[in-house]
Amino acid sequence: MIRLLPESHDDILMVQASHKLTATDYKETFEPALQSRINEYGHIDLMFSFTDDFDGFELGAMWEDAKFGLSHRHNFHKIALVGLPNSMRWLTKAGTSMLDFEVKNFEIGQEKEAESWLTVH
Repeated sequence: MIRLLPESHDDILMVQASHKLTATDYKETFEPALQSRINEYGHIDLMFSFTDDFDGFELGAMWEDAKFGLSHRHNFHKIALVGLPNSMRWLTKAGTSMLDFEVKNFEIGQEKEAESWLTVH
């Protein structure tokens, strides 16, 4: 499940993932929110938080994430990943070589630090 956080503001979108992320989560919630901010600001920052009960991505969600990310790789300044499970951190290291923006991992509880990092350009 993905939830848009009310702390989102201006060109910073903040979302939280819990349980298992599905393609429907991406298509109906995440992608429209991203596209709306991209349309308004051109370039955005993203804070993607994971709860303790996050249980991974369905294959369809991974595909949606890859498609959107690659097609909009020029529309991001930075992406902060908060609470990304250690078992998935290798994905960010492998994928960032193809991206035009910075990605940084933060621990759960470091949301304020992540937001501060996003605001420095």
